[in-house]
Amino acid sequence: MSIISFEDAVKVYSDTVYRVALNILKNPEDCKDVMQNVFLRYFKHQHTFESEEHIKAWLIRVSVNESKRLLKINGKSESVSLEEVANTLFAENNEEGDIFRAVMSLDEKYRTIILLYYYEGYDVKEIAHILKRNQATVRTQLSRARELLKPKLKEDFYE
Repeated sequence: MSIISFEDAVKVYSDTVYRVALNILKNPEDCKDVMQNVFLRYFKHQHTFESEEHIKAWLIRVSVNESKRLLKINGKSESVSLEEVANTLFAENNEEGDIFRAVMSLDEKYRTIILLYYYEGYDVKEIAHILKRNQATVRTQLSRARELLKPKLKEDFYE
């Protein structure tokens, strides 16, 4: 099926799939549903992958698609507040929670770029490929996202 076993893929990429889904859905319970669907599709996937990076990119793309599909099905689903999610994810580290809340306050197109660039370690070219966008668009959105984050982070850390 692939370069790594199904169990290893779940262990290695569960957090990534969850973060991508949370970025779009903002509801931890819906994210669990997306994770199940994504890994079920991965398990059933018949094609071989070229590398672990190919697996990761495929999982992210499927996570985005599954999350958007779930949004369509549910319409506007009830969501949990960002405060609640941040407190759950970053209970030990308040600073990370503040950064997370600042990132999650951005529009989805900026959140996704920040998530993939800083949290997942993709470069602009890879993000453009995953999101099927032009590289210049990704660079512009990354720059705008940084500009939008600056005042939010200064408020939290410098006052």
